[in-house]
Amino acid sequence: MRLQLLIVAPVLLTAAAANIVVRGVAPQDLERYQPDVQERWACIGDPTIVIPYSRVNDDFCDCPDGSDEPGTSACEYKYYCANKGHIPKYISSARVNDGVCDYDVCCDGSDEVGAGLIRCENRCKEQAAEHAKREADAQRAQRGGWAARQKLVSKAAGAREKLQKELTAAVAAEASALAREKRAEEALERALAKAADGVRESEGVVRARARLNELRHAVAASGARARELEARTTRAEEILKTLSQEYNPNYNDEGVKAAVKAYNEFREAFGEVEGAIEVDETEDADEELLDVLATETASTNTDEEGYMRPVVTAARRAWNRVQGELVARGLLADRGFSSARPGESADVASARREQENAQRAVRDAVQKREQAEGELARGLGDEDVFRALAGECVEGESGEYVYELCFGGRVTQRGKSGSKTNLGTFERVTDGKLMFTKGTKCWNGPHRSATVEMACGEKHKIVAVSEPAMCEYLLRIVTPAVCTMPEAAKGRAGDEL
Repeated sequence: MRLQLLIVAPVLLTAAAANIVVRGVAPQDLERYQPDVQERWACIGDPTIVIPYSRVNDDFCDCPDGSDEPGTSACEYKYYCANKGHIPKYISSARVNDGVCDYDVCCDGSDEVGAGLIRCENRCKEQAAEHAKREADAQRAQRGGWAARQKLVSKAAGAREKLQKELTAAVAAEASALAREKRAEEALERALAKAADGVRESEGVVRARARLNELRHAVAASGARARELEARTTRAEEILKTLSQEYNPNYNDEGVKAAVKAYNEFREAFGEVEGAIEVDETEDADEELLDVLATETASTNTDEEGYMRPVVTAARRAWNRVQGELVARGLLADRGFSSARPGESADVASARREQENAQRAVRDAVQKREQAEGELARGLGDEDVFRALAGECVEGESGEYVYELCFGGRVTQRGKSGSKTNLGTFERVTDGKLMFTKGTKCWNGPHRSATVEMACGEKHKIVAVSEPAMCEYLLRIVTPAVCTMPEAAKGRAGDEL
């Protein structure tokens, strides 16, 4: 029986000690601040250091971690504000008993009780009411924002489905256009082969070509002779002109007088030569050639171009391929170029037009497919929600400027003059933020850019704008796009599951 008393007594003592309330300590931590049976206490950060319990909160630091002074400002530690009726919080021990009522943390004013320098009233009731109102507003905004977000998600899903259909159609159109292009190439090959097979040289065309060469040589020789005679005549006239102007009439030289007289008569009869005589070396020859060809080839139903047509056609087809590639890559404007040439047969011209139309159809289909693929690959937030906001804009004032944010578009800054400055074009969604880049270049600085941070709200609204760094803007907005499911809705959803 005596042994039992020795065992029970310390237990009763410890239970009684557990009721000790230590200033600045949270209820869940009170057990760590109870003394042992010998009224001693160990530092929390270093239990090997044991001090008399009376030295806890004695305004002197005994423990290296400051845990022995939770209710004073002697050590760098944390002070617990109970804030009954509101939300408990911690404050730095340095702010305890400093003569300032820290209502932002300790609404109960308990941080200034010990020293008696100042007494702070308890404002927890008022703050609790304000907090409850803010919470109610936030919950209402979250419910409304969540409902609005669900509509955005549905709209985004519809837009994505439409894009997917456009992509499917573009892929099918591209396959069809490629098949059409192949058929057109084969048809052009056949038309060209048929035209080449139909070209045959007749004896009349051979004679016409030989005659053409003779005429060209003759015209060239005649032209050279004419130019030579013209030069000699011009030089002779210049000599006679100089003689007529500079001879001495008082000098009795019958030969000179006769030459001057003859020159004057020549000038009166023909006038002075004012320039070189133009000689067309090919006109007569070409006229004669046309007559010969018209006569010689009337029965052959062909012409000279037929002999070079295969070479010209091959070169033209190579150019068409190069041109098509340049147009497809945006390096050459598509001006509806047609490779048809005068003299081509109707079948070849028709086949060539069809090939060009087919190539154009392939380029259009490829462009539409690439556009649809690129749009579908864009990261536009959870459940693609920002796809539904494309084209929507919101304005807000900050300082002397009006800022406009267009989802999927640009962020602009408008001053009193009314002129807009581009702060960036939408690029991506990163870590729940909208990133806008490549805005108007700052004078002697980088291109402007903007980051948009978002919080839940029933409607889009710009709440703050700042410029943390030169030409880098930060917008804070509220939007239903980032609202989450309210807790009550989560409970209902769980019950339904």
